[in-house]
Amino acid sequence: MYSLTCTDAHQYANPGEVYVLDILPTNAGLAAISSDQTLSLFNATELKRGPVRQFTTSHGNITALRASEPMSPVVLTAGENGSVSVWDLRDPATSSSSAADGLVNICDIRIADEDEVIVQTFNHGASIHRAGFLNQTEVFALSNDEKLALYDMAEQQEKGSATLDFSDMRSVIQCQYVASVHPKGPSAAVIGAGAQDEHRFQLIHLSKTPGWGLDSDNVVNLPGAHGEEVVRSFCVFDDEQVVYTGGEDGQIKAWRPTS
Repeated sequence: MYSLTCTDAHQYANPGEVYVLDILPTNAGLAAISSDQTLSLFNATELKRGPVRQFTTSHGNITALRASEPMSPVVLTAGENGSVSVWDLRDPATSSSSAADGLVNICDIRIADEDEVIVQTFNHGASIHRAGFLNQTEVFALSNDEKLALYDMAEQQEKGSATLDFSDMRSVIQCQYVASVHPKGPSAAVIGAGAQDEHRFQLIHLSKTPGWGLDSDNVVNLPGAHGEEVVRSFCVFDDEQVVYTGGEDGQIKAWRPTS
């Protein structure tokens, strides 16, 4: 277990009124969406200088930010009005599904018939907060009540049931919330979890050796985190040895090893 130090930060205007909803690493810089309905692009080495580009979105209420492929400067945003926008962050002039029903749908977008596009469905049994691929066949689902489970498309589980059910992560890793899960290669992932009452956020490794399990000896602490506010998103730049977090305090922070 070791700790990182906050070395850089950006504060959105009107602290307490603007939430950072999600952050995403791209080849063009660090992309972020916030509750003021903007998509922002930052120089990842100079957060304090503010966005180098900022776009106003038109989703009613923006909820999602995804890259077209890992580290791609082409990103997609979506929101409550059902619209999806594609942005090329290299050019300022260019502008897996889950839901509250608890189902995680695996879709083959090469299929034109919308009635046939869903190739497999997993029933998580609770409203989905985050879902995504861990590798080519395995999927994670995290509910709004912090229940985490893993599913495998390659195994014919009855009724799409979980191959590994962690249940309520709040009792498993002694946290108040889980922000997300990020894959790190085909047999590892990082869980970001926090306790706002303790001003704490941790990165906990999940490894497959051969089955999936929590690696309690490989935990990274971010002391102070975002204070009393929830960390909404995090991402890791391994080559630069930096972790970025975005929180409900309207800040994006950069964390690095203590020299």
